[in-house]
Amino acid sequence: MIQFDHDDDALFAQLDADLAVPAQQVQAALDALGIEIVAWLQSLTAEMRPPPGSRLVVSAAGRQYLYTPPRYAGEGDREAHPGHWADVTGTLAAAYGHDVQMAGAGVWMLELVNSSAYAEALEARDAYWVLDPVFDQPEVLALLDKHLNPLAS
Repeated sequence: MIQFDHDDDALFAQLDADLAVPAQQVQAALDALGIEIVAWLQSLTAEMRPPPGSRLVVSAAGRQYLYTPPRYAGEGDREAHPGHWADVTGTLAAAYGHDVQMAGAGVWMLELVNSSAYAEALEARDAYWVLDPVFDQPEVLALLDKHLNPLAS
């Protein structure tokens, strides 16, 4: 049996002692899982986000409209990533990565990272996320089943 635990950006896989799974096989499965999770995080969804700095404002006459800063005027909406953010430059999406390490006897860790300087600030904003809660997303749970369940059989 394999038991899982996670924090904001790392998955821990605890293999029971009675499972005779070679270390290379566990590492390869977690590496393949990391590659697919990163690809999913970099993917675009059907959600559309307005240009940066856009906000809903109310005119003196009481009408609401979407204000877009002049430097983004005419650009239109952007496709969003799974964390509900739209990447203007591609830097944030490109900064995703992963690392697999043995964290102890029978314990493996898959760590996800985003090295962009903006990632932490975006993570702190309501309604957006970069890494947390990635391990609670249905798409990622399906990838866990795909890559790690074969190790337990």
